[in-house]
Amino acid sequence: MSLSKKNKILFPMYVAGIPVIFLISLLPTIHYDEIYLDAIIIGFFIAYVVTVIYTIRIFSVANFYLLFTLLSSFFIYNSFFYSLFRDYNFLITGYPIRMQFEKETGFFLICLSFLFVYVMHIFYVWFSKDNIENPSRYSFEGFYNNIYEKIGIFIMILFTIPVATKAYIQLNHVMNYGYLAIFRGDLQELNYPIWTTGSFIIFSSGYYIFLSSFPKSKIKYVMISLLFLSVATLHALTGQRLFVLSALLAILVFYKMIFNAKIQFKSLLRIIFACLLFSVLMGNMRVGFGNGTQNDMLRIGDSLEIIEHFLYEQTNTRMVPMLIIERDIKHHTYPFIFSPIVAPLLRTVSLINGPIYYDRNFEITNDISFLTMYTVSRDFALMGAGYGGAVLAEFYNLGGVFGVILMSMILAFILTKCEYLRISKRYRFIFPVIFMFLLYSVGLARNRFFSFFDIPVIIFSLLVCLVIPLLKYIKNERK
Repeated sequence: MSLSKKNKILFPMYVAGIPVIFLISLLPTIHYDEIYLDAIIIGFFIAYVVTVIYTIRIFSVANFYLLFTLLSSFFIYNSFFYSLFRDYNFLITGYPIRMQFEKETGFFLICLSFLFVYVMHIFYVWFSKDNIENPSRYSFEGFYNNIYEKIGIFIMILFTIPVATKAYIQLNHVMNYGYLAIFRGDLQELNYPIWTTGSFIIFSSGYYIFLSSFPKSKIKYVMISLLFLSVATLHALTGQRLFVLSALLAILVFYKMIFNAKIQFKSLLRIIFACLLFSVLMGNMRVGFGNGTQNDMLRIGDSLEIIEHFLYEQTNTRMVPMLIIERDIKHHTYPFIFSPIVAPLLRTVSLINGPIYYDRNFEITNDISFLTMYTVSRDFALMGAGYGGAVLAEFYNLGGVFGVILMSMILAFILTKCEYLRISKRYRFIFPVIFMFLLYSVGLARNRFFSFFDIPVIIFSLLVCLVIPLLKYIKNERK
Protein backbone atom coordinates (compact mmCIF):
# COMPACT_ATOMS: atom_id res chain seq x y z
CA MET A 1 0.00 0.00 0.00
CA SER A 2 1.35 3.46 -0.91
CA LEU A 3 2.09 6.08 1.75
CA SER A 4 -0.71 8.24 0.42
CA LYS A 5 -3.29 5.46 0.87
CA LYS A 6 -1.94 4.58 4.32
CA ASN A 7 -2.21 8.21 5.38
CA LYS A 8 -5.77 8.53 4.05
CA ILE A 9 -6.75 5.64 6.33
CA LEU A 10 -4.67 6.59 9.37
CA PHE A 11 -5.31 10.35 9.43
CA PRO A 12 -9.10 10.34 10.10
CA MET A 13 -8.64 7.49 12.59
CA TYR A 14 -6.03 9.55 14.43
CA VAL A 15 -8.05 12.79 14.35
CA ALA A 16 -11.17 11.12 15.75
CA GLY A 17 -9.70 8.34 17.87
CA ILE A 18 -6.94 10.01 19.90
CA PRO A 19 -9.22 12.59 21.61
CA VAL A 20 -11.62 9.77 22.52
CA ILE A 21 -8.80 7.81 24.16
CA PHE A 22 -7.69 10.85 26.15
CA LEU A 23 -11.24 11.73 27.16
CA ILE A 24 -11.75 8.18 28.45
CA SER A 25 -8.69 8.67 30.67
CA LEU A 26 -10.43 11.73 32.14
CA LEU A 27 -13.58 9.81 33.15
CA PRO A 28 -12.39 8.81 36.66
CA THR A 29 -11.51 12.45 37.38
CA ILE A 30 -14.88 13.65 36.05
CA HIS A 31 -16.92 10.93 37.79
CA TYR A 32 -15.33 11.12 41.24
CA ASP A 33 -14.61 14.87 41.14
CA GLU A 34 -11.02 14.11 42.14
CA ILE A 35 -7.90 14.20 39.98
CA TYR A 36 -6.60 10.73 39.03
CA LEU A 37 -3.21 11.49 37.51
CA ASP A 38 -2.31 7.86 36.73
CA ALA A 39 -5.35 7.44 34.49
CA ILE A 40 -4.63 10.70 32.68
CA ILE A 41 -0.97 9.76 32.20
CA ILE A 42 -2.03 6.43 30.66
CA GLY A 43 -4.28 8.28 28.21
CA PHE A 44 -1.47 10.65 27.27
CA PHE A 45 1.01 7.78 27.02
CA ILE A 46 -1.19 5.93 24.51
CA ALA A 47 -1.70 9.11 22.47
CA TYR A 48 2.03 9.84 22.44
CA VAL A 49 3.06 6.30 21.43
CA VAL A 50 0.49 6.24 18.63
CA THR A 51 1.79 9.62 17.40
CA VAL A 52 5.38 8.36 17.28
CA ILE A 53 4.42 5.13 15.46
CA TYR A 54 2.29 7.08 12.98
CA THR A 55 5.19 9.45 12.27
CA ILE A 56 7.66 6.60 11.69
CA ARG A 57 5.24 4.75 9.40
CA ILE A 58 4.54 7.78 7.20
CA PHE A 59 7.66 9.97 7.42
CA SER A 60 10.47 7.49 8.25
CA VAL A 61 12.82 7.69 11.23
CA ALA A 62 15.15 10.39 9.83
CA ASN A 63 12.73 13.24 10.25
CA PHE A 64 13.07 16.53 12.15
CA TYR A 65 9.50 16.39 13.42
CA LEU A 66 10.08 12.90 14.84
CA LEU A 67 13.31 13.99 16.54
CA PHE A 68 11.53 16.99 18.05
CA THR A 69 8.71 14.74 19.31
CA LEU A 70 11.13 12.21 20.84
CA LEU A 71 13.23 14.87 22.56
CA SER A 72 10.06 16.54 23.88
CA SER A 73 9.48 13.31 25.78
CA PHE A 74 13.14 13.21 26.82
CA PHE A 75 12.86 16.66 28.41
CA ILE A 76 9.26 16.77 29.68
CA TYR A 77 6.93 13.81 29.08
CA ASN A 78 9.27 11.18 30.53
CA SER A 79 8.58 12.69 33.95
CA PHE A 80 4.93 11.58 33.60
CA PHE A 81 5.92 8.08 32.53
CA TYR A 82 8.44 7.75 35.36
CA SER A 83 5.69 8.70 37.81
CA LEU A 84 3.53 5.94 36.35
CA PHE A 85 6.05 3.12 35.95
CA ARG A 86 8.79 3.97 38.48
CA ASP A 87 9.01 5.31 42.02
CA TYR A 88 8.95 9.00 41.06
CA ASN A 89 6.50 11.89 41.40
CA PHE A 90 6.79 14.53 38.70
CA LEU A 91 5.03 17.04 40.99
CA ILE A 92 8.00 16.97 43.38
CA THR A 93 11.47 18.37 42.68
CA GLY A 94 14.59 18.79 44.74
CA TYR A 95 16.30 21.31 42.48
CA PRO A 96 17.35 23.78 43.70
CA ILE A 97 15.16 23.34 46.78
CA ARG A 98 12.51 20.77 47.56
CA MET A 99 9.05 21.85 46.46
CA GLN A 100 5.81 20.19 45.46
CA PHE A 101 3.30 21.40 42.91
CA GLU A 102 -0.45 21.06 43.20
CA LYS A 103 -2.23 18.14 41.52
CA GLU A 104 -4.22 20.64 39.49
CA THR A 105 -0.97 21.99 38.02
CA GLY A 106 0.17 18.50 37.00
CA PHE A 107 -3.25 17.76 35.51
CA PHE A 108 -3.18 20.98 33.50
CA LEU A 109 0.38 20.35 32.26
CA ILE A 110 -0.57 16.87 30.99
CA CYS A 111 -3.60 18.33 29.21
CA LEU A 112 -1.42 21.05 27.63
CA SER A 113 1.12 18.41 26.57
CA PHE A 114 -1.62 16.34 24.96
CA LEU A 115 -2.97 19.39 23.14
CA PHE A 116 0.54 20.27 21.95
CA VAL A 117 1.27 16.75 20.62
CA TYR A 118 -2.18 16.27 19.06
CA VAL A 119 -2.55 19.65 17.34
CA MET A 120 1.01 19.73 16.06
CA HIS A 121 0.76 16.22 14.62
CA ILE A 122 -2.50 16.93 12.84
CA PHE A 123 -1.17 20.06 11.18
CA TYR A 124 2.25 18.61 10.41
CA VAL A 125 0.56 15.75 8.54
CA TRP A 126 -1.86 18.16 6.87
CA PHE A 127 0.88 20.55 5.71
CA SER A 128 2.96 17.56 4.51
CA LYS A 129 0.12 16.14 2.43
CA ASP A 130 1.69 17.12 -0.91
CA ASN A 131 4.99 15.54 0.05
CA ILE A 132 3.27 12.30 1.08
CA GLU A 133 1.35 12.09 -2.20
CA ASN A 134 4.23 13.23 -4.45
CA PRO A 135 7.55 12.52 -2.65
CA SER A 136 9.60 12.84 -5.85
CA ARG A 137 8.34 16.39 -6.32
CA TYR A 138 10.56 17.58 -3.49
CA SER A 139 13.86 15.98 -4.47
CA PHE A 140 16.88 18.28 -4.45
CA GLU A 141 18.40 17.05 -7.67
CA GLY A 142 20.08 19.93 -9.49
CA PHE A 143 20.43 22.05 -6.32
CA TYR A 144 24.21 21.61 -6.16
CA ASN A 145 26.19 24.86 -6.15
CA ASN A 146 29.97 24.61 -6.44
CA ILE A 147 30.64 28.19 -5.29
CA TYR A 148 28.64 27.82 -2.05
CA GLU A 149 30.47 24.58 -1.32
CA LYS A 150 33.94 26.07 -1.80
CA ILE A 151 33.19 29.24 0.17
CA GLY A 152 31.61 27.30 3.04
CA ILE A 153 34.57 24.92 3.32
CA PHE A 154 37.07 27.80 3.04
CA ILE A 155 35.40 29.74 5.87
CA MET A 156 35.30 26.69 8.14
CA ILE A 157 38.94 25.72 7.58
CA LEU A 158 40.09 29.34 8.00
CA PHE A 159 38.35 29.70 11.37
CA THR A 160 38.93 26.20 12.80
CA ILE A 161 41.99 27.20 14.84
CA PRO A 162 40.48 30.49 16.15
CA VAL A 163 37.24 28.81 17.23
CA ALA A 164 39.10 25.87 18.82
CA THR A 165 41.38 28.29 20.70
CA LYS A 166 38.44 30.26 22.03
CA ALA A 167 36.64 27.07 23.08
CA TYR A 168 39.77 25.87 24.91
CA ILE A 169 40.02 29.16 26.87
CA GLN A 170 36.36 28.86 27.84
CA LEU A 171 36.71 25.21 28.85
CA ASN A 172 39.70 26.00 31.02
CA HIS A 173 37.75 28.75 32.80
CA VAL A 174 34.69 26.54 33.36
CA MET A 175 36.88 23.72 34.74
CA ASN A 176 38.36 26.16 37.25
CA TYR A 177 35.24 28.10 38.23
CA GLY A 178 32.39 25.69 37.63
CA TYR A 179 29.65 25.05 35.10
CA LEU A 180 27.51 27.97 36.27
CA ALA A 181 30.24 30.34 35.08
CA ILE A 182 28.65 29.99 31.63
CA PHE A 183 25.38 31.46 32.83
CA ARG A 184 26.88 34.07 35.15
CA GLY A 185 28.30 35.81 32.10
CA ASP A 186 31.94 35.00 32.94
CA LEU A 187 32.77 33.90 29.40
CA GLN A 188 31.88 37.32 28.02
CA GLU A 189 34.41 38.93 30.35
CA LEU A 190 37.40 36.70 29.48
CA ASN A 191 40.38 38.03 27.55
CA TYR A 192 40.55 36.34 24.15
CA PRO A 193 43.14 36.83 21.40
CA ILE A 194 41.77 39.40 18.98
CA TRP A 195 41.99 36.94 16.10
CA THR A 196 39.35 34.71 17.79
CA THR A 197 36.70 37.46 17.74
CA GLY A 198 33.47 36.20 16.21
CA SER A 199 35.13 32.91 15.25
CA PHE A 200 32.24 30.61 16.23
CA ILE A 201 29.72 32.85 14.47
CA ILE A 202 31.71 32.80 11.23
CA PHE A 203 32.61 29.10 11.53
CA SER A 204 28.95 28.12 12.03
CA SER A 205 27.90 30.34 9.14
CA GLY A 206 30.43 28.52 6.96
CA TYR A 207 28.80 25.18 7.76
CA TYR A 208 25.29 26.44 6.98
CA ILE A 209 26.56 27.89 3.68
CA PHE A 210 28.21 24.54 2.90
CA LEU A 211 24.91 22.73 3.52
CA SER A 212 23.16 25.22 1.24
CA SER A 213 25.40 24.04 -1.61
CA PHE A 214 23.73 20.59 -1.46
CA PRO A 215 27.11 18.86 -1.85
CA LYS A 216 27.36 15.96 -4.28
CA SER A 217 30.11 14.08 -2.47
CA LYS A 218 29.01 12.03 0.53
CA ILE A 219 32.61 11.76 1.73
CA LYS A 220 33.01 15.53 1.64
CA TYR A 221 29.73 15.96 3.51
CA VAL A 222 30.79 13.53 6.22
CA MET A 223 34.26 15.09 6.62
CA ILE A 224 32.98 18.67 6.87
CA SER A 225 30.17 17.63 9.20
CA LEU A 226 32.66 15.85 11.46
CA LEU A 227 34.73 19.04 11.57
CA PHE A 228 31.64 21.00 12.62
CA LEU A 229 30.74 18.33 15.16
CA SER A 230 34.26 18.34 16.61
CA VAL A 231 34.08 22.06 17.29
CA ALA A 232 30.57 21.66 18.75
CA THR A 233 31.93 18.91 21.03
CA LEU A 234 34.58 21.30 22.38
CA HIS A 235 31.75 23.58 23.45
CA ALA A 236 29.85 20.61 24.89
CA LEU A 237 32.80 19.88 27.19
CA THR A 238 31.93 23.09 29.05
CA GLY A 239 28.59 21.44 29.87
CA GLN A 240 26.48 22.76 26.99
CA ARG A 241 25.39 19.38 25.66
CA LEU A 242 22.16 20.25 23.89
CA PHE A 243 23.78 21.93 20.88
CA VAL A 244 26.16 19.08 20.07
CA LEU A 245 23.43 16.45 20.51
CA SER A 246 21.09 18.45 18.28
CA ALA A 247 23.89 18.84 15.74
CA LEU A 248 24.67 15.10 15.70
CA LEU A 249 21.05 14.11 15.11
CA ALA A 250 20.50 16.94 12.61
CA ILE A 251 23.55 15.90 10.58
CA LEU A 252 21.99 12.44 10.21
CA VAL A 253 18.74 13.89 8.88
CA PHE A 254 20.59 16.38 6.64
CA TYR A 255 22.38 13.39 5.12
CA LYS A 256 19.05 11.72 4.32
CA MET A 257 17.62 15.02 3.11
CA ILE A 258 20.48 16.01 0.76
CA PHE A 259 21.37 12.57 -0.62
CA ASN A 260 17.89 11.02 -0.43
CA ALA A 261 19.42 8.18 1.57
CA LYS A 262 17.50 5.66 3.68
CA ILE A 263 18.25 5.64 7.40
CA GLN A 264 17.48 2.42 9.25
CA PHE A 265 15.68 2.58 12.60
CA LYS A 266 18.53 0.55 14.13
CA SER A 267 21.02 3.21 13.02
CA LEU A 268 18.95 5.94 14.64
CA LEU A 269 18.73 3.94 17.89
CA ARG A 270 22.51 3.45 17.93
CA ILE A 271 23.08 7.17 17.51
CA ILE A 272 20.53 8.03 20.20
CA PHE A 273 22.20 5.54 22.54
CA ALA A 274 25.60 7.08 21.78
CA CYS A 275 24.12 10.53 22.50
CA LEU A 276 22.79 9.24 25.81
CA LEU A 277 26.18 7.88 26.87
CA PHE A 278 27.87 11.10 25.76
CA SER A 279 25.40 13.18 27.80
CA VAL A 280 25.92 11.03 30.88
CA LEU A 281 29.68 11.36 30.53
CA MET A 282 29.48 15.14 30.07
CA GLY A 283 27.12 15.48 33.03
CA ASN A 284 29.43 13.38 35.17
CA MET A 285 32.43 15.48 34.16
CA ARG A 286 30.50 18.66 34.91
CA VAL A 287 30.17 17.65 38.56
CA GLY A 288 33.94 17.94 38.87
CA PHE A 289 34.16 21.48 37.48
CA GLY A 290 34.86 24.33 39.87
CA ASN A 291 34.01 23.40 43.46
CA GLY A 292 33.13 19.81 42.54
CA THR A 293 35.63 17.07 43.30
CA GLN A 294 36.78 13.90 41.64
CA ASN A 295 35.25 12.00 44.54
CA ASP A 296 31.85 13.50 43.69
CA MET A 297 32.27 12.27 40.12
CA LEU A 298 33.19 8.76 41.18
CA ARG A 299 30.38 8.55 43.71
CA ILE A 300 27.79 9.39 41.08
CA GLY A 301 29.51 7.49 38.30
CA ASP A 302 29.66 4.23 40.27
CA SER A 303 25.91 4.18 40.89
CA LEU A 304 24.03 1.41 39.07
CA GLU A 305 21.12 3.79 38.64
CA ILE A 306 23.09 6.49 36.84
CA ILE A 307 21.25 6.13 33.52
CA GLU A 308 17.84 6.19 35.15
CA HIS A 309 18.82 9.12 37.35
CA PHE A 310 20.21 10.99 34.37
CA LEU A 311 17.07 10.46 32.28
CA TYR A 312 14.78 11.71 35.02
CA GLU A 313 17.07 14.63 35.77
CA GLN A 314 16.64 15.87 32.19
CA THR A 315 12.91 16.31 32.78
CA ASN A 316 13.57 19.30 35.04
CA THR A 317 12.42 21.24 31.98
CA ARG A 318 8.88 20.48 33.19
CA MET A 319 9.49 22.97 36.01
CA VAL A 320 9.30 25.87 33.56
CA PRO A 321 5.68 25.38 32.39
CA MET A 322 4.59 24.25 35.86
CA LEU A 323 5.97 27.40 37.46
CA ILE A 324 4.32 29.58 34.83
CA ILE A 325 1.00 27.76 35.38
CA GLU A 326 1.10 27.92 39.18
CA ARG A 327 3.03 31.04 40.14
CA ASP A 328 3.50 34.69 39.28
CA ILE A 329 6.93 34.99 37.69
CA LYS A 330 8.97 37.84 39.16
CA HIS A 331 10.33 40.58 36.86
CA HIS A 332 8.35 39.17 33.92
CA THR A 333 7.62 42.11 31.60
CA TYR A 334 6.71 40.84 28.11
CA PRO A 335 5.98 37.42 26.53
CA PHE A 336 8.97 35.12 27.00
CA ILE A 337 8.84 33.95 23.40
CA PHE A 338 10.15 37.31 22.17
CA SER A 339 13.11 37.54 24.57
CA PRO A 340 15.73 36.00 22.20
CA ILE A 341 14.89 38.74 19.69
CA VAL A 342 14.31 41.72 21.97
CA ALA A 343 17.17 41.22 24.46
CA PRO A 344 20.00 41.20 21.83
CA LEU A 345 18.52 44.32 20.25
CA LEU A 346 18.50 46.04 23.63
CA ARG A 347 22.10 45.01 24.16
CA THR A 348 22.94 46.48 20.78
CA VAL A 349 21.63 49.90 21.82
CA SER A 350 23.52 49.58 25.12
CA LEU A 351 20.49 49.39 27.37
CA ILE A 352 21.96 46.32 29.05
CA ASN A 353 25.40 46.33 30.59
CA GLY A 354 26.93 43.37 32.34
CA PRO A 355 25.92 39.73 32.82
CA ILE A 356 22.30 38.65 32.75
CA TYR A 357 22.09 37.76 36.43
CA TYR A 358 22.19 41.32 37.80
CA ASP A 359 18.81 42.37 39.22
CA ARG A 360 18.66 45.52 37.10
CA ASN A 361 18.87 43.45 33.90
CA PHE A 362 16.16 40.91 34.67
CA GLU A 363 13.23 42.99 33.50
CA ILE A 364 14.95 43.85 30.22
CA THR A 365 16.35 40.44 29.34
CA ASN A 366 13.13 38.73 30.46
CA ASP A 367 14.91 35.36 30.25
CA ILE A 368 12.55 32.44 30.89
CA SER A 369 15.24 30.17 32.37
CA PHE A 370 16.55 32.67 34.90
CA LEU A 371 13.24 34.26 35.87
CA THR A 372 11.62 30.91 36.65
CA MET A 373 14.65 30.01 38.76
CA TYR A 374 14.59 33.47 40.37
CA THR A 375 10.97 32.87 41.35
CA VAL A 376 12.05 29.69 43.17
CA SER A 377 15.39 30.83 44.60
CA ARG A 378 16.94 34.25 44.15
CA ASP A 379 20.30 33.03 45.46
CA PHE A 380 20.56 30.18 42.95
CA ALA A 381 19.50 32.45 40.10
CA LEU A 382 22.20 34.98 41.01
CA MET A 383 24.73 32.14 40.94
CA GLY A 384 23.74 31.54 37.32
CA ALA A 385 21.47 28.50 37.75
CA GLY A 386 18.40 28.06 35.55
CA TYR A 387 15.89 25.51 34.31
CA GLY A 388 16.54 26.13 30.62
CA GLY A 389 13.94 27.06 28.04
CA ALA A 390 10.71 25.29 27.08
CA VAL A 391 8.70 26.13 23.97
CA LEU A 392 5.55 24.66 25.53
CA ALA A 393 5.89 27.16 28.38
CA GLU A 394 6.51 30.01 25.92
CA PHE A 395 3.42 29.10 23.90
CA TYR A 396 1.24 28.98 27.03
CA ASN A 397 2.74 32.20 28.35
CA LEU A 398 1.98 33.91 25.02
CA GLY A 399 -1.75 33.19 24.92
CA GLY A 400 -2.84 30.44 27.28
CA VAL A 401 -4.49 27.38 25.73
CA PHE A 402 -5.16 29.34 22.53
CA GLY A 403 -1.45 30.23 22.39
CA VAL A 404 -0.51 26.53 22.56
CA ILE A 405 -2.93 25.67 19.75
CA LEU A 406 -1.92 28.56 17.50
CA MET A 407 1.85 28.20 17.98
CA SER A 408 1.66 24.40 17.51
CA MET A 409 0.09 25.05 14.12
CA ILE A 410 2.73 27.66 13.25
CA LEU A 411 5.60 25.41 14.34
CA ALA A 412 4.20 22.53 12.26
CA PHE A 413 3.89 24.84 9.26
CA ILE A 414 7.47 26.17 9.60
CA LEU A 415 8.90 22.66 10.03
CA THR A 416 7.24 21.36 6.88
CA LYS A 417 8.26 24.42 4.85
CA CYS A 418 11.88 24.13 6.00
CA GLU A 419 12.27 20.35 5.96
CA TYR A 420 10.89 19.96 2.46
CA LEU A 421 12.47 23.25 1.32
CA ARG A 422 9.46 24.35 -0.67
CA ILE A 423 11.45 27.34 -1.86
CA SER A 424 12.97 27.95 -5.27
CA LYS A 425 16.74 27.60 -5.48
CA ARG A 426 16.74 31.16 -6.77
CA TYR A 427 16.33 32.12 -3.11
CA ARG A 428 19.28 30.01 -2.03
CA PHE A 429 20.62 32.93 0.02
CA ILE A 430 18.09 32.16 2.77
CA PHE A 431 18.92 28.43 2.85
CA PRO A 432 21.59 28.88 5.60
CA VAL A 433 18.92 30.32 7.91
CA ILE A 434 16.64 27.37 7.12
CA PHE A 435 19.36 24.82 7.90
CA MET A 436 20.15 26.66 11.13
CA PHE A 437 16.47 26.51 12.17
CA LEU A 438 16.27 22.79 11.38
CA LEU A 439 19.34 22.08 13.49
CA TYR A 440 17.93 24.01 16.45
CA SER A 441 14.47 22.47 16.01
CA VAL A 442 15.78 19.11 17.23
CA GLY A 443 16.28 20.38 20.80
CA LEU A 444 13.54 23.01 20.71
CA ALA A 445 11.58 21.34 23.53
CA ARG A 446 14.25 22.52 25.99
CA ASN A 447 15.06 25.73 24.17
CA ARG A 448 13.46 29.01 23.16
CA PHE A 449 11.29 29.20 20.06
CA PHE A 450 13.52 31.90 18.58
CA SER A 451 16.75 30.28 19.80
CA PHE A 452 17.79 29.91 16.16
CA PHE A 453 17.44 33.68 15.76
CA ASP A 454 21.18 34.26 16.08
CA ILE A 455 21.38 37.72 14.53
CA PRO A 456 25.17 37.77 13.86
CA VAL A 457 25.09 34.34 12.17
CA ILE A 458 22.06 35.30 10.09
CA ILE A 459 23.57 38.61 9.01
CA PHE A 460 26.96 37.12 8.11
CA SER A 461 25.41 34.19 6.21
CA LEU A 462 23.05 36.45 4.26
CA LEU A 463 25.83 38.90 3.41
CA VAL A 464 28.09 36.15 2.07
CA CYS A 465 25.25 34.55 0.11
CA LEU A 466 24.17 37.90 -1.37
CA VAL A 467 27.75 38.84 -2.31
CA ILE A 468 28.22 35.58 -4.28
CA PRO A 469 25.73 36.41 -7.09
CA LEU A 470 26.98 39.99 -7.10
CA LEU A 471 30.55 38.83 -7.75
CA LYS A 472 29.30 36.48 -10.48
CA TYR A 473 27.45 39.39 -12.09
CA ILE A 474 30.55 41.63 -11.99
CA LYS A 475 32.66 38.83 -13.45
CA ASN A 476 30.22 38.30 -16.31
CA GLU A 477 30.08 42.04 -17.00
CA ARG A 478 33.84 42.18 -17.41
CA LYS A 479 33.81 39.49 -20.08
